[in-house]
Amino acid sequence: MNNGEHRFSFHATFTLLGGLLSGLVGFLYLLAIPITILSALPEKWFAFAIITLALGPIFAFGLYVYRRHTGVIELTDDALTIVRGSSRRSIRLAEITAVRERDRHVPPNMTFLAGSRSFRFSRKVEGFPYLYELLRARVPVMAANGPASLPLILDARRWYRMNLYGAVVLICALWLILGVFSFSTRQFDNPIEVASILAACAALMSLMAFFGFKPGKQQPVMIAFDTNEISLAFFSGKRRTVPLDAVREIRIYRTSRDIATDYLAARNIEYPLGITITDGTRYLVDEMCAKACRTTVERVFFALRDAYAGRGPVIENYRPSGGENPMRRVTSESKRNGHTHDS
Repeated sequence: MNNGEHRFSFHATFTLLGGLLSGLVGFLYLLAIPITILSALPEKWFAFAIITLALGPIFAFGLYVYRRHTGVIELTDDALTIVRGSSRRSIRLAEITAVRERDRHVPPNMTFLAGSRSFRFSRKVEGFPYLYELLRARVPVMAANGPASLPLILDARRWYRMNLYGAVVLICALWLILGVFSFSTRQFDNPIEVASILAACAALMSLMAFFGFKPGKQQPVMIAFDTNEISLAFFSGKRRTVPLDAVREIRIYRTSRDIATDYLAARNIEYPLGITITDGTRYLVDEMCAKACRTTVERVFFALRDAYAGRGPVIENYRPSGGENPMRRVTSESKRNGHTHDS
């Protein structure tokens, strides 16, 4: 492989999860066939049809995730190729006329357009920010956005409030409907106790949803990059303004969180933008915040690199260290820590 050739693999976590999901559902479906045939119940084929309707979409989604995250991406000086086994699909970089950096797929794709042709792949790629940088240098349309202008404002406050409070309201509404249905269909010996249990379940699930998705203390929900300062606002309402000369570094990091079992761990890997100030505090702008502002972490990074060129903080992209594998055996220490910064 020469200096102009690079290979990037998809996150093994998604390959594993897609394969396990489709394999488990397929096994359950195959198990249901002899059970249905041997059953004496007159409604057995109706029940089998219901099972098919229920499991079919889950099985298809598992295959879809597995397929999307199998293979490698090869980038050369003049072409981008996805290799899956003996299958190769390529697009010439010079032919690309437009780029869509994310879409509504789960997880989202990066899409390249060349006339009537489209070429897409999942953004869940090991070392994606570095791949993005290489593409930006080799695909003219990606680097032709012009100089970045300040202030650059990412304001996701309304998005976080609507989603977090909306989730709480939805959970409470569902439990309220369940309670009304339960009390309207039967009489309880102790209705106050039953109502208390339902309310406690609704409150517990609401708290889990709220604190599970609420941004952390070091994750601003609004950040404004200006010529001489950076302003931050947090979900709690706290605000902070940092002079630009007090910002030590802006860079994209690789963070990971273990989804652990006793023997094997899947790692959820993300690439947030970190703003580190001189007192050592680091604020993170993650993909969710960027998505809420209709942009991506990579676009924000390169806009800042252009805007602050030659002055202010050190601005660096993530670089793969080589040999990275998101699947590993879990140690007791990693289980306790759960979340790590790898680079």
